[in-house]
This record gives sequence, C-alpha cells and structure tokens, in this order.
Amino acid sequence: NVKKMVAHARASNRALRPHGKTHKCPEIARYLVKQGAAGACAAKLSEAEVFAAHGVRGLLVTTAAVGKYKIERAVRLAGVAPDTIFSVDNARNAQELNDAAAAAKRKLWVALDLCVSGRTGVMPGVPAVALAEQIARLPHLQLKGIQAYAGSAAHVKGWQKRRDTSLALMTPAIETRAELNKRGIQTPWLSG
Repeated sequence: NVKKMVAHARASNRALRPHGKTHKCPEIARYLVKQGAAGACAAKLSEAEVFAAHGVRGLLVTTAAVGKYKIERAVRLAGVAPDTIFSVDNARNAQELNDAAAAAKRKLWVALDLCVSGRTGVMPGVPAVALAEQIARLPHLQLKGIQAYAGSAAHVKGWQKRRDTSLALMTPAIETRAELNKRGIQTPWLSG
C-alpha cells in the first residue's frame, strides 16, 4: 500500500508527508521516508522530538509552538533536525520564533497555517499575505510552504461530494499561494 501510494503521488507530481499521529512510531515513520515520503507530520512538539531523536527528518509540526517554553523546545528541535518546519498562524508568534532563533544563532523553517475548515490558522487571502510579508522580513525565519488542513472533508460521504468539498476548502489556499508567489514570496509547497 505504501509503495502504491508513493508511486501514485509521484505520478501526480505530489509528495507525501504522512501524519505520524496515528502510529506515533519512529520505525514506521522511517520506513515511510525510506519508501519515498518527504518526511512526517507531527501534531505536537513531543511527537516531533521523538521522531527526530530516532533519525526521522523532513518533519512538519502541524500545531504552532506558542509560548516561551514551547518556542525554546522548537529551537532545540531545529538544532537536532534543521529541516523541521514549524506552523505559524500569527504575527506575534512569528516574531517570538524569530527572536528565539536569533538568540540561538539558527534559522527556523516555517509554514503558514491557513484556516480552511475552521480548525486553526490565519485566514486565507489578505491576512495570510500580510503574515507572509512579515515573515519574509524576519531574518531568522524562512517560509517553506503553506499548511491548509481541510480535515472536515474527510468526513463527507460520497466521492463526488468529498471532492467538491475539498475543492471548495482548498481553493482559497491555492489562491493565497498564487498571490504570494505573484508578490515574490516563494511558497515551495502547499500541504493539504
């Protein structure tokens, strides 16, 4: 199944970064990466720390690291796994991450967390563009992409209804990415 999914993603010019919240197992995450996944998602810093300690790279922490303690942990995690990407959804958090990274003489990779289904994140469009412009001015953060988790679509019954729901939820994310790229703020990927 893993090889089939990786092949399908590659044939569709997509990458996989499976979420580790279901298995929470570094061995499985490493196996998925070995088969071709770009890395692993982790909902919490503690999960990402365990994955990193066991050699899993290409991590995306899908929940923002908020507050001094979690930000310090995020900076330490970036010292172990520099290609870890941290989700950001507001200007204050971006500034605090930047300041902590500067103090540690590091650069943190971040992803805009867009609110596409009422979960978390900055609203697509103008608010997201403003946040991305601020991030672009922060010397110790590098915007790597956009996280737009449309989790509510997974509960829609019927293939066509789920497809329609997914398209409706993800279209603002696609439009936001296009606007950022138009303004010269590169967003190498959009995760959904």
